[in-house]
Amino acid sequence: MKDNFIKNSISKNFMLKLFSVIFALLLWSYVINEVDPERTDMERNINVRIENIASLRENNLALISPTEVTTNVIVKGKNSAMRNLRREAIIARVDLSGYNAGEHTVPIVINTLDPGISVDRFDPKSVVFKIDENIKKKMTVEIVTEGNLKEDFILGKIKKSFDVEVSGAKTFVENIEKLTALVNIANRDESTVLPVKVVAYDKNGEELNNIKINPNTIDVEVPVLM
Repeated sequence: MKDNFIKNSISKNFMLKLFSVIFALLLWSYVINEVDPERTDMERNINVRIENIASLRENNLALISPTEVTTNVIVKGKNSAMRNLRREAIIARVDLSGYNAGEHTVPIVINTLDPGISVDRFDPKSVVFKIDENIKKKMTVEIVTEGNLKEDFILGKIKKSFDVEVSGAKTFVENIEKLTALVNIANRDESTVLPVKVVAYDKNGEELNNIKINPNTIDVEVPVLM
């Protein structure tokens, strides 16, 4: 008798728990599919499109930094809409038109192309851009030789310097410590004219690539004597 009572109690408890789980699942399904609650999602490191860089060039200006920008965006919408959220449909941009040389805090503008989804908030909301004027400057190129001629040959007098024009953002141009053209004379046994690339270096000896040199290659006459 006692055993039957225990078995009946266990059976009843199991059935109650089973019905509770089923009810919870039905309620959850109803909320998701019928009530369709609103939720939010964060999309990290959304690329920010930098617009109207061309307008800077038209006004003899150059963008120094930053050249790439990202922002973290929290979007919101009904659950049914958020299931179709596309990262590429989140459009972030900044507009550099109308700015002059200097540092400027430019607001980020964001919108979404997916229906039913809106931007809740994002961070950062703005970017500090550094804009500089473009300048041109005449500079002298130092000619440097490397290597040794063939035995019994002597190097004649090489023109030691050439003048070229460098151009670019003022910040970069003023960072030039020297211009060098390296002439390789190793194992040569006759006079020749060699095209040599002009390279710009900063005070730390690092090569600078964010400027223009005109001409960027010079012809160096290498006189070889017996």
